[in-house]
Amino acid sequence: MIFNTIIIFHSVVGNLFVEEDPVFGGGHLKVVGNSSKNEGRFKLTMDDEAFALLSASDIDLLAGDGVYVNAPGGGIQVNYFSHCII
Repeated sequence: MIFNTIIIFHSVVGNLFVEEDPVFGGGHLKVVGNSSKNEGRFKLTMDDEAFALLSASDIDLLAGDGVYVNAPGGGIQVNYFSHCII
């Protein structure tokens, strides 16, 4: 048997904008894959229902706190071995 493998890399240098189509909607972002460092899988999903992040490795999740009731807190930061990834 002969197996052909095609690997395509697409890079975005600069900003990435994902917007809804005015007619069909959308604007969702989904990234999935296998870790190159271990057997884990990773997934990032942003859509009209949720934001979900599944890391293939251990992470530190830091979330801001608010001082006032019903007021916005700080941002969310996901760190992988002390390097900010989001």
